[in-house]
Amino acid sequence: MISLGAKVLIILLVLSFAVWGIGDHLSFTGDGNANTVATVGEREISRRDYVSEVQRQISRLRRALGTDVTEDQLRAMGVTRRVLDGMISQAVFVEGARDMGLIVGEDTLAQEIRIDQRFRGASGQFDRTQFNRILYDNGYQEGVFINLFRSDLIRSQLLSGIINGQIAPKSLTNAIHSYRMERRIADVISIPNRNLGVVSQPPDGELAKYHKDNAARFTAPENRDFSLVRLQIKDVLDEIEVAEDKIRETYQDRLDEFTVPELRAIKQILLNSKAEAEKAHRALSAGTDFNKVAADIAKMDAEATDLGEVSRGQLPIPALADAAFELAASAVSQPIASDLGWHILKVTKISATQTRTYDEVKAQIKKEIASEEAVDVLFKLANNFEDSLGGGDTLDEAARKLNFKVTKFTKTNRAGTGELGTPVAGLDPEVVRVAFETGENNDSPLIDSGENGYFMLHMDKVTPPTLRPLKTVRSQVRDAMMRDRRAEVAGRRADGLVKDIQAGKDLAEVAKKFGGTQWTAKAFTRTGQGLEKRLPGAVVAAVFAQRLGQASTAGAGESQIIAVLKHIERANPLADKESAEQIRTQLNQGIGNDLTAQLAAAMRAKFGVTVNQAALDAPLRSGRGGAGNGY
Repeated sequence: MISLGAKVLIILLVLSFAVWGIGDHLSFTGDGNANTVATVGEREISRRDYVSEVQRQISRLRRALGTDVTEDQLRAMGVTRRVLDGMISQAVFVEGARDMGLIVGEDTLAQEIRIDQRFRGASGQFDRTQFNRILYDNGYQEGVFINLFRSDLIRSQLLSGIINGQIAPKSLTNAIHSYRMERRIADVISIPNRNLGVVSQPPDGELAKYHKDNAARFTAPENRDFSLVRLQIKDVLDEIEVAEDKIRETYQDRLDEFTVPELRAIKQILLNSKAEAEKAHRALSAGTDFNKVAADIAKMDAEATDLGEVSRGQLPIPALADAAFELAASAVSQPIASDLGWHILKVTKISATQTRTYDEVKAQIKKEIASEEAVDVLFKLANNFEDSLGGGDTLDEAARKLNFKVTKFTKTNRAGTGELGTPVAGLDPEVVRVAFETGENNDSPLIDSGENGYFMLHMDKVTPPTLRPLKTVRSQVRDAMMRDRRAEVAGRRADGLVKDIQAGKDLAEVAKKFGGTQWTAKAFTRTGQGLEKRLPGAVVAAVFAQRLGQASTAGAGESQIIAVLKHIERANPLADKESAEQIRTQLNQGIGNDLTAQLAAAMRAKFGVTVNQAALDAPLRSGRGGAGNGY
């Protein structure tokens, strides 16, 4: 089961991809072209592109979470839908831009790629290695990425007037700045409740009433007793025997996997024009050092020219790959044209193809085959287990027939802790979740937990939330009641002290008399920014609601806080230009986003958006349907 923290991370990741929801301007079909998941006007979003984008999001989630996710989890968290929403939003704006005649030519596209900060190396210039690395890390082929980059540029052209043309009124910026950035200084004392009054021990009758009136504080959470059966790959792995012939056959079938292709260490000079490329090539042909030519003509340092050791397949532009792998060691290519400019390559090292021997990979192959066969064995055992249950066996009986271990868990609550509040050993969150979704005397479904195999549980007993008897929690009830009474008495006494301070009593004298601590809360904002020592929100709010010299009080745990407003620092947007500019930027972005959302809604209404629900709901691993649930 994915944790709450991981779910939050998933939400942040998918929100970073989706721009706006598709709102009200959608229609849905249940059939149509199975290869199309959505249509925006005349523009189709193919299922292939949609699945590819989902796979890229899955890769991001794997890296972020450090674990695999299943398709059911992706759909439950809204990842697949958010991906489609993002693709629809992109298509809507691209269609709108093209409808207005906005285009991005090849020269503009190449120039924008070259100046993009993400693709710059240490020299500050376009770095092909960095470009390739980013594409690889994000799972893009070069052609796909360049098409997306072009779409982004078209969309940016359309929205630039809206996003860049909004200027928040100065009066609004100044008013918000004055409110947010005003700071106040207060003298503060904190006095323990026990020092502000004495309370007597409550009699048993009052304890009983307090116990009843505050039942929620003394109620044990719902807990459950259940029997758990796990079907795990590790339990059957040792029983799998793999024949030597099969290992050898697999080795031959996967020989490419164990072969390191020819690698070449390549240096590159990238130039803007054919004339520059020819000039550089003449210099190289005359014997000028490669790095010197790169520096003098292309303004590239040695590091920027180094593409490292690459295989033919790692060079995404076919013309470059062909040229690089036809050169002899130390040879220099003729100038080669591409969308990114003119290239001159030099091969500095050639590493021949290498193949790992059978003996080197035998153990690895055997383990992989055994693991694959173990999955099949486990699947059959799981079916046999379900058949046994379907035939009338209890979970314990079915497990005993198939030699599965049954583990008993008792008095387990929703947090996965036992009666004493400590975590229950051997119990993962997904099992707890299923346990609390299963009714008493019922079996859960057989749950596929991915690499962990399967599990099923029987709910033996459900104990609802129960008020603990007073005799078992008497000391806790007495302590809680005494704390509440002390806080009540201390609060009334603190209110009186505030009146005394308002009448002229010295704050330091009050602190000394009642054993409190005193400090000055240096300039802080309404959000508490600037506080070196935490103050309750009620005290902060009171300080910003009172006049100079006025005192206020609020409870904070087992203490009372009294604060006297000492000084007000008015915000000055002219003096604090950085904060004022941040606020102005936020306001401009907010206005721009509102207008962009309105434009998006209008364009969706104009072009129409249709979603093919059947294609959207089809399993991701299938072409037009079929199985496939995990990743």
